[in-house]
Amino acid sequence: MPLRIERFGCFGKLPVSREFLVDDPRRLSESGFDRWVGEGLGLAKARFGPRADRLVAEFPAWRFLWSSGRGSWLHGLMVAGEDGAGRRHPFTILAWCEAQGPLTGATLLSLDDLLPSMRRLLEACRNAATPAEVLDVVRREPAPAPPDERGSGASLDRWLRATRAEEFWTAALGDADAASRRVVLSNLEESAAPLRGRDPSGARYGLSLPLPVSGADHATLATPDAFTTTTPAAFWLDMLNRELGRPLEAGAIFWRADGAGLSADLLVFFSRPSGPQWAALIDPDVELESLSVLKRHYPGFTREQLSPAMTGRVSRPDARLSDYLDGKET
Repeated sequence: MPLRIERFGCFGKLPVSREFLVDDPRRLSESGFDRWVGEGLGLAKARFGPRADRLVAEFPAWRFLWSSGRGSWLHGLMVAGEDGAGRRHPFTILAWCEAQGPLTGATLLSLDDLLPSMRRLLEACRNAATPAEVLDVVRREPAPAPPDERGSGASLDRWLRATRAEEFWTAALGDADAASRRVVLSNLEESAAPLRGRDPSGARYGLSLPLPVSGADHATLATPDAFTTTTPAAFWLDMLNRELGRPLEAGAIFWRADGAGLSADLLVFFSRPSGPQWAALIDPDVELESLSVLKRHYPGFTREQLSPAMTGRVSRPDARLSDYLDGKET
């Protein structure tokens, strides 16, 4: 899905102002993203009670792609924020995108081309002396060249062929136990099966998939020199597209901006996420009926539930991640 970046923007709160800092509020409202964050934050405060303030204060940095409809996508870098009165609300650097075609792993990985600019804009906004200066920072930033999806696709392919599946699972799950892998992949197959070959945008649930973390023991994992969760997130997106029998064309995808901490996740929503689902951004252990956490052992799981083809891939000690995608058998 080649992307054209129209312009940068921002939304959220910083100490320089007691009000929301919003660039192009009309367009943002049409996307629904601002309403989702506001509703989700309010519901999270009700759900978590006294814990809510700490969870929002420790909000991990997330990157995301949000479908705005009609081929428009909103890419963002979202971090913890608060206004001049100490009221907590995330702050987001936005990139308005136009797309042609479906969403693939190469598309996701190509967004890393924008990350240095978005981090620089975030720092400049944080250092701004006035609210007007914050808005000027993003409005004056020229639109970048389109992300290199072809080059990202080639880079992703090399990473998939170089990365041993056992090393990936150890970094993502903390162990190389084949049973843990079978749980994740069986849950993936079970979640995707009802949507296979259909337009998944009517599904109201989401999936949480495990990502490697930078603190894990994965010194031999074939990751880029600068650790990023985008490459493994791209692998999972292509795996999901494979199970669905068609690429995603709508919904929203969130992945941790870095792999710091004990765990990291990729969140995929087939349609626009609901307010309650926002809680998954601040609490990875939250229980939501509308979010399937694929690394959890749900009641009723048996080894036989994993398809024979996938069982063969999981059982191979020498398997590469590329084997999971190209259907290579034992």
